[in-house]
Amino acid sequence: MKTIYFIRHGQSEANRSLFLQQTGDTLLTPLGKEQAKVAGKHLKPVEPQAIISSTFARARATAEEIGKETGLPVEYSELLVERRRPGVQLRTRKLHPRWLGAQIKLALFSHKEGYRHSDEETPADQLDRAGDVLTMLAARPEERIIVVTHGILMRAIYTRIMLGGRLTAAAYLRLRRTLRMRNTALMVATYDQRDGWHMVAWDRHAHEL
Repeated sequence: MKTIYFIRHGQSEANRSLFLQQTGDTLLTPLGKEQAKVAGKHLKPVEPQAIISSTFARARATAEEIGKETGLPVEYSELLVERRRPGVQLRTRKLHPRWLGAQIKLALFSHKEGYRHSDEETPADQLDRAGDVLTMLAARPEERIIVVTHGILMRAIYTRIMLGGRLTAAAYLRLRRTLRMRNTALMVATYDQRDGWHMVAWDRHAHEL
């Protein structure tokens, strides 16, 4: 049986600021680096065989700290990046009218099948990518893998595992609103060819496993 340790990146500069929309170059804070180091120390006893990370800077830095603690090299995958917001929201303060206008439309209409504001990754797109992540991981030869990624994608993966054939964008959005994920908290899932994917833990720090 395969066990996957999905971990959200450490605290980033944008996590600490309530006003700036995160982009791929957002860095970890000193606390975020320490969180990643502590996570690596507590994950070492599970004897991971691979680390795969989002290419975003905050995830890369988190994965590199975990790699130092576990002695493993880090692989990178574009499948694991943060969701893509509408271009009008990137590098824009959240109180800016342009940001708010797009956010209101997303809040009102994102649950509708086929809705797309502009150039963003829609909830349906996020769920499709979550499925691609699970397919990629199921095909890997390793039995214990650490995956460093982002909170929204972890929620999409959780939804795919938990809802299975009842999966819709509206159901995903309802579930996503109830799920909270702390920095460097884990989602643990297992997989085998006969029984498929099963959820083991959500929002647990490594020392709580």
